[in-house]
Amino acid sequence: MTPYAATTKVTPEKTQLEIRALVRKHGATSFGAVEDKGQAVVAFRFQDRSIRFYLPLPTNLTQQQTRSRWRNLFLAIKAKLESIASGIETFDEAFLAHIVMPDGDVYSRYAVKALAAAAEGKPLPPLLEGPKE
Repeated sequence: MTPYAATTKVTPEKTQLEIRALVRKHGATSFGAVEDKGQAVVAFRFQDRSIRFYLPLPTNLTQQQTRSRWRNLFLAIKAKLESIASGIETFDEAFLAHIVMPDGDVYSRYAVKALAAAAEGKPLPPLLEGPKE
């Protein structure tokens, strides 16, 4: 099976613009994308929630693999928005993993720690630790 967008010619910059247009069309009130230290971060504000996606971009990726990863992120966000629009999921259900918590981290990072603790029979980590220093 060939990965999605394996041969895309769409640049990461063009895909970022498409993501921005997509989330704005669905009601996002702000948008930002930055690349730093082997990853990109795409963030937007939607329905009083801050949403953040991390896109790993290791330095060993080819330009083609980088273009493909960006297209896959676009597809993931588009699928979530379509799922919401068609009534399959609520906004919170679709974007839960990417909702920014009061401590500045995304919910999925808390959930992964909580699952590991539960599997080891340890107490769950505190849900909200407050802002990071």
